[in-house]
Amino acid sequence: MRKTLVVAVREYQAAVRTKTFAISLVIMPIMGSAGLVAAVMLRDQVNIQDKHFAIIDGTGVLYDELASAVDQYNRTQVFAEPNRDPEGDRGGSSKGAAHDVAPPLVGGAPAFGATHKGWRYGRGSEIPQDGAPSETQTKPRFVLERIEVDRGGIDEVRAQLSERVRRGALSAFVEIGPHALDPRPGATDRTARVIHYSNNPMYRDFVNWLHRQINGSIRAWRVAEASLPGETVDWATAPVPI
Repeated sequence: MRKTLVVAVREYQAAVRTKTFAISLVIMPIMGSAGLVAAVMLRDQVNIQDKHFAIIDGTGVLYDELASAVDQYNRTQVFAEPNRDPEGDRGGSSKGAAHDVAPPLVGGAPAFGATHKGWRYGRGSEIPQDGAPSETQTKPRFVLERIEVDRGGIDEVRAQLSERVRRGALSAFVEIGPHALDPRPGATDRTARVIHYSNNPMYRDFVNWLHRQINGSIRAWRVAEASLPGETVDWATAPVPI
């Protein structure tokens, strides 16, 4: 045991007397501090270049609603208002600020059309309806593109869009199944789903926005199609604050 300790002490002393050890004592704190400084300086740096998304709408109905919603998003969520922290809205503490919220189904919203093809959903009254902010852009705009499936079939369209994603011409593309509005009982195939294709799974802003808008629009369509009373639906789906 004593011999082991002697060898360990000798090896330690040999190591700490080298120039490499002395240099590392100086370099490591500098590198750590530099990393923290860089993180602080770059935390507000956001790529605000437009992000393009292709939409294959198998329902023939939802694209127009998404186009209207994305126009509202680009006008109200992409630019910071004067003297307002753009991150402050996420916590819901900014009074009168515009929030990207799922559209209310019926209560307090404009009336639905006579048929599902004419329905429209409303958005929160706190969102301004006219004029685009002229302040600093803090987020990238979403740009949607409708894709029609021609005689070549859906597989060929997917291949073409995948190539555009690989080249960077598209950020992603979305396929809305033809039965997404009114899925068959027990349907599990892609015809009753909304599928998001991307080579950047870490970017979730568009996916989160799409999830809220798609589901809000589909719920609104189903409510209108079933001719359900708006007050009843709002009561049945009201969330419980926690």
